[in-house]
Amino acid sequence: MCTQHNIYDMLRIITEVQGKIKREIANKIPYRSRVKRFVVFVDLRKAFDTIRRDILLQSLHAKGIDPNLIQFIRQTFAMSKLQFRDLTETSTNIGVVQGGVLSPTCFAHYINELLGKLN
Repeated sequence: MCTQHNIYDMLRIITEVQGKIKREIANKIPYRSRVKRFVVFVDLRKAFDTIRRDILLQSLHAKGIDPNLIQFIRQTFAMSKLQFRDLTETSTNIGVVQGGVLSPTCFAHYINELLGKLN
């Protein structure tokens, strides 16, 4: 169940991640240089829905997370389904479980790995 407290925690984490991304980008761009500059905007509104599960699971394995926990997460993903307004269902290989207890932690790990790639 998603409580108001959990939503505020998630929003705080997302805001912190956005700030960190902005600082990382700002630190990488030399002031008044004649180098081409590119700006990247990361839209985090659908972030939980766009996480690549295969990358997440590989990353957890590389970090030395207990294989039993990784298997549990894999099984949780396998059991999740998308349901549409017309009540049809399908499976997917992207995104974390909406309202899942581990979803914010998986998302935070995924984003940390992404930020690590920027360094």
